[in-house]
Amino acid sequence: MFVRPDVLITNKLPLREIFSTPYDLSIPNNNHNEGYNDRFAIINYEKATIYGKRINEIDKFRKTEGRIVSEKYVKFIITKYNLKLNLINFTFDIIRP
Repeated sequence: MFVRPDVLITNKLPLREIFSTPYDLSIPNNNHNEGYNDRFAIINYEKATIYGKRINEIDKFRKTEGRIVSEKYVKFIITKYNLKLNLINFTFDIIRP
């Protein structure tokens, strides 16, 4: 599970949605902006390194895509590695000081 440090989880995880079908990656179906939600993800063990080390490919992305938009970059990684995506009904709050 990957969670941004400013996320406050106030709802139960939809476990049936997450584990009922063999997906590589489950993310909330909201706040996609120019790509896919980058605030929360559950990913299987075999693909976790790809998602966890995605920052290592940011230079290549910047050269072809210009400005960095985190959601757009997550979509780039998901597409590049052909990760099977599961969009789940899950909400949470972003806490800012």
